[in-house]
Amino acid sequence: MSGPYVVSVIGIGPRQSGSKHWISRTACSALFLGGFACILTLMTSISISRDMANSTEDRQPSSGVHLWLLLWKASKAVESQARQSVRATELCLSDFGVLEALLHKGPLPIGALGKKVLLSSGSMTAAVDRLERSGLVERAATAADRRSRVVHLTEKGSKLIRPLFAEHERDMERVFSNLDGPERIALAKLLRKLGRGAEAMSAKESVEESK
Repeated sequence: MSGPYVVSVIGIGPRQSGSKHWISRTACSALFLGGFACILTLMTSISISRDMANSTEDRQPSSGVHLWLLLWKASKAVESQARQSVRATELCLSDFGVLEALLHKGPLPIGALGKKVLLSSGSMTAAVDRLERSGLVERAATAADRRSRVVHLTEKGSKLIRPLFAEHERDMERVFSNLDGPERIALAKLLRKLGRGAEAMSAKESVEESK
C-alpha cells in the first residue's frame, strides 16, 4: 500500500482524486483481516456524538425563546381546532363566547362580560345588540342600581347554547385527549403561573411608563 490512506465509514485505501466516497481492493482485505475494528471504533464515536447532540437538544427547550415558540405553535394548533368547532355551531366566535359566558357565569354587566370573552367595549356592545335582536339575550336593570344594566340569557338563548356548548366541549376533549389527568392539571397550573407572571410584568411596565 502506498500513498496517503484514510479511515472512513466507506473503507480504507488510497485516496482517489475527485472522489469523496471510495474503497479499494486493499480496503476490502483490510476490512476482513482486522479493519473492522477501526470501523467499529468510528461508529461508536459517531453514536456517542449523537448522544451528546441529543443531550444538548434536550436542554434547549429551557430557553425563553424556545418555550415561547412551542407555546405559540401549540396555541395556534389548538385555536384552529376550537375555531373549527365553533364554526360548526353557525355562530361567530364573539357571539358563542358571550352565550357561553352567560350560561356558566350567569347574568353579567357588559363590562364584566367583555373581560370574560376578551372583547373591547365597542365589540362587546355590538355583540350584545346582535344577540338581543335575535332574542337570545336581554339587558335588564339591577335591583341595587336601576342605571346599571346586566345581560342575561333568554330561554331561547339557553336552549340554543346548551347543546352547542356540549358538542364544543366534546370537540375540545378530543383535542386534549393525548394528555392524561395529571398532565392536564400540571399544564393548567403552569399556564396560570406563566400568564399571571406576564400580566404582572406588563402592569409594572405600564406604571413605570406613566411616571
